[in-house]
Amino acid sequence: MSEINDDGVGRDAPYLRALLKRAARGPGSPAIEEKRRGGWARREWRDVVEEVDRLASGLATLGVKPGDVVAIDGEISGRILLVAAAASALGARIRSIPTRASRADRDSVVEDPAVSAVVGRGREVVAEWTQLSARGRRIPIVFDHATAGGRAPAEGVVTFDRLRALAPPSGWRDRLPAPTAGDAPVRVWIEESTDWVDGLDVILDSWVEDSIVLTLPELLAASDRDRREAEPEAWLASVDAIERAAGRIRERLPGRDASGGAWVASLLERTGGIAGKVLRPRLRALLGLARLDRIEVHADARLAPSAAASALFARLGAPPRVQRGGRASTRDGGVGGGLPFVAAEGAAS
Repeated sequence: MSEINDDGVGRDAPYLRALLKRAARGPGSPAIEEKRRGGWARREWRDVVEEVDRLASGLATLGVKPGDVVAIDGEISGRILLVAAAASALGARIRSIPTRASRADRDSVVEDPAVSAVVGRGREVVAEWTQLSARGRRIPIVFDHATAGGRAPAEGVVTFDRLRALAPPSGWRDRLPAPTAGDAPVRVWIEESTDWVDGLDVILDSWVEDSIVLTLPELLAASDRDRREAEPEAWLASVDAIERAAGRIRERLPGRDASGGAWVASLLERTGGIAGKVLRPRLRALLGLARLDRIEVHADARLAPSAAASALFARLGAPPRVQRGGRASTRDGGVGGGLPFVAAEGAAS
């Protein structure tokens, strides 16, 4: 693992320093919540630090070292984020593999000597990586859950629970101050996969630099349902995620068959009357936007949300704000590569 100084902080792992600094601001405050098996599971910052510590020890046992690359493939879940944070705390780099990557692209990942582990979510994803590893260079494959009976689905695959039990933690949680409630964090919605190539870096940096609680759906297919239950205040998104969500919203707008939802859009453009008092709040609640008042969209110079998607969310009281580039990554000892979330007075109505 990374060299540890007297304060328990890895000298060669800037992300670990950022993680412990953020957790120390409020060890007992919520850090992440996720829909799992029909209910919402929440972890406080002290629990996150302990879990990242255990996973980092497990990754180090598998051979992950500072400067290595950990490839991650699949929908972004709480477990995927924790493993990514653990790799970053070791000083390793994250490589997000698009879910639609070709076999040749995945083959090149396996053969890259810098890649020391692959983390996957979904049985088909893990099965493909297992086959590639069996044919080429053998590397550890971490699966986000086990089969019936707690067994790994194949030889060479390490389940999440097994990973966290491979080696004892280093005691990072013990170096946090006594639990306090800390600040009042903003609940930030995430519905992404590793198709967002920079997504894990952006999310992890925002997590430790801003006062936010990451809030995630059980599955991307259930994101609209789970967002409606969670009622987040903000949304951190890729351009693709915003476009997909806008498309689903248009499908649900009343009057779509007759006018493509045009009459609803026209009403939403009005600031007063029935649209302001009745229609918009009801639509926001129906679409899981009841408390949402801002959407931070991470984009590069070539890509931005379409005018139609931006207008739709603006009419619903949550105009997307495009962030291009970002701050220096915490992995390089910078301020952070995430996006700023400042608590607002209240959601738009």
